[in-house]
Amino acid sequence: MLLLLLQLYISLSCVFQVVRMFIVIVITFAICWLPYHSYFIYMHVDNSIVYAKWIKHLYLSFYFLAMSQSSINPLIVVGMNSRFRNYIYEIMFNACTCDDEPHPPRVAHYYAPATPPLFRRYSQSCSHSHSRSRSGKKPRGFQ
Repeated sequence: MLLLLLQLYISLSCVFQVVRMFIVIVITFAICWLPYHSYFIYMHVDNSIVYAKWIKHLYLSFYFLAMSQSSINPLIVVGMNSRFRNYIYEIMFNACTCDDEPHPPRVAHYYAPATPPLFRRYSQSCSHSHSRSRSGKKPRGFQ
């Protein structure tokens, strides 16, 4: 009974984390794109503002803010999702170091294999001399 309650608590906390991350992403989207769309709505109402000297700078700042939203989303996901953060850590660690021994997995708040399934094939070894095909045989030329 206690184990079921613990599993329920863990699953609900994961759901709440996803909902919280989704709300933050939606609010960030609104903050980034609202000035851009407000600018065009105001331009439709008052055409005389087009001739102001500073309007190009204002437009470019709104445009930059709107386009920067796509670079803010990954930062939000990395900051709020421990599983994604561990995947990024593993990719960066395997890209920066090239040793034959796999590094110990980081402690996470979920139950998962040490190496993510997506990158398991690529994170086993960096060296081509140790590479094997899916059948377990060494490729030709690497005897």
